[in-house]
Amino acid sequence: MSAQRFEHVVKEAFPRLSSGQKKVAQYLLDSLQEASFQTAAEIGRASGVSETTVIRLSYSLGFQSFSQMQDAIQQRVMGHEKTVKKEENQNVLKRVLESELSIIRRLENEENTQRIWEVVDRLIHADQVLIAGYRTSYGAAHWFSMMLSTLRERVRLINQPGDIQESLCDLTSESVVIVLSFPRYAKEATKLAAYAKKVGVTVIAVTDRVLSPVGELADITLLTETNVQSGCNSIAPVITLLDLVLTAYQEKDPAGVQKRQQKLEGLYTHQDTYME
Repeated sequence: MSAQRFEHVVKEAFPRLSSGQKKVAQYLLDSLQEASFQTAAEIGRASGVSETTVIRLSYSLGFQSFSQMQDAIQQRVMGHEKTVKKEENQNVLKRVLESELSIIRRLENEENTQRIWEVVDRLIHADQVLIAGYRTSYGAAHWFSMMLSTLRERVRLINQPGDIQESLCDLTSESVVIVLSFPRYAKEATKLAAYAKKVGVTVIAVTDRVLSPVGELADITLLTETNVQSGCNSIAPVITLLDLVLTAYQEKDPAGVQKRQQKLEGLYTHQDTYME
């Protein structure tokens, strides 16, 4: 007998049960959790009848023994717990997803769009682009530098704090430094932005606040948030913002992008880079 049908079985049999059996049946339906590991005697005492009445109820419900009825109750309880847990898990994932989508939707505003196009103008005319992100910001910085390098030449990612001096040495007033910095803010990011600002290089911050340590130093600030709801500071909204920059770049300089990508495709083919 399916454990999931236990309540249905009791309901179907209820009219033909004796008055004592009805007391037991009602107790079982009201207290499945407690009854699932009680003995027949304990169930009898709880419902005000004898142990024999409890055992007779199991036969009246179509079970071959009290133990078989109790197994069905236990399975029913465990199945309910699994369903509740599944719903809880689904609610957690839904909450994280809704939080992420809410952050991403806030990117769609006129001021943000204007700043993205301004960033693209700086990138197109820059003689070189230096990109940095540390700790929680490193993943997004790495992805953005790789993708931007498919659109234009002379894009470099700073991998380690020790790379700062060598990387900054060749910058000019026509260069652009992009610094990604999200909580917890890494000191290296602020030091890099401060030095670039000092020597007259355009600093673009991708951060969560205008007055974040890097935001205060930037010439242009692109704002979004990491999603703390996930417990892992998800960078999905950051990637979405950077993807908008890449899309705008391709729209603004299609000829330059096409030339760059044709050259890259020739190299990919020559060096057998990808599996088709």
